[in-house]
Amino acid sequence: VGDLAEQALAGRAGGGLVGRGRGGAGAPAGRRGRSREGVRAVVRRLDERAERPAFAPVRAGQDRLGELSRRALARGVEPGAVAQRAGVSSASVSGAALRRRARLIADLPPPPVDRAPLGTPAGDELLGRPGVRGPGETEPPTTLPEWLAWARALGQPDAAIERDRLLAMHHLRCRAARTALDPGAVSRIDEAERDLRWATQLKVRVLRTQARVLVQALESAAERPAEAMGERAFDGGMRLLTHASGEALSRFDPTHGGRAAAAVTLAAGRAGVRWSVALAPVRTGGAARRLAPDAPAPVLDLELDPWQSWLGPPAGLAELIKTLPARDRELLGMRHGLRHGLPPLGAAELGERLGLSRGHVARAERRALRSLVRARLRGHG
Repeated sequence: VGDLAEQALAGRAGGGLVGRGRGGAGAPAGRRGRSREGVRAVVRRLDERAERPAFAPVRAGQDRLGELSRRALARGVEPGAVAQRAGVSSASVSGAALRRRARLIADLPPPPVDRAPLGTPAGDELLGRPGVRGPGETEPPTTLPEWLAWARALGQPDAAIERDRLLAMHHLRCRAARTALDPGAVSRIDEAERDLRWATQLKVRVLRTQARVLVQALESAAERPAEAMGERAFDGGMRLLTHASGEALSRFDPTHGGRAAAAVTLAAGRAGVRWSVALAPVRTGGAARRLAPDAPAPVLDLELDPWQSWLGPPAGLAELIKTLPARDRELLGMRHGLRHGLPPLGAAELGERLGLSRGHVARAERRALRSLVRARLRGHG
């Protein structure tokens, strides 16, 4: 199934959901004893379940080749496969994808906090501070009852570490914007993407220290303890509060005084009111709800930043990556910063760490992404 999806993705660049010509649905259909339409139906169904569909329509005004090349390469399809289907060279595919990646970052809203020395070489000093580059705190529990106990026991986070992380987050966001807007820096767009991934990671680390505030806001809005809400209601409320708190941290400037808890408390409180109004029609009557002992803990790194929809790792990557071969697991872990709070690495840094050229790193990453795609498709059954 993974091979089928990969071939279909390559066929997408030439037009049509799955191309009808060479490299489209015909070859995998013949090998698997399916009709062409049967292959297309399978791929459509799998893609509809994806959080970021590869076959979503390209909006008017977008660079078609650039957008489709970016999507395909982000899922591990080789440039040559896309080039063959699109009738262009591999270099054209790689270049179009690179320019599209730069355009996506350049089109992001301006950084909410942007002042000297943020985004300049003078601000790079922030990135070397222990709370920013070093390992993070102990990972939270993975089951919801244990996570609630962990969150309620959290104390006040260290003020200096919190300030450093927030300033570094703003610095990385500004630096990525400056790189993307520099006409001569297209070749460094991977560094800008690395900065955005790192900025989100730092926001998650700050938000985790505010888990107690989030639980209190949710329980106050629901007028009941979390254990009595039911898993579905708790998960929906926590997602809403997390998203609102992430936006508040994006606007929060720690140099003006105050602590992140104040911004999170206000944002989570307002989001909790909206959530309780939506919940009101369904929270009366019926049997009392209880959380299952094995209910999964909430994930605090979803929908925090706009670039996560196309740059961040797919939801559940941290779990899926455990099923991959060791070399793929190591590479994706370093690429996305999944190694106990250590920052994500760019392609050049990965090459230095692994003793590979940038070209070899790119091929190794595409191979790892193909493994991840197959793992996700197996998960869909």
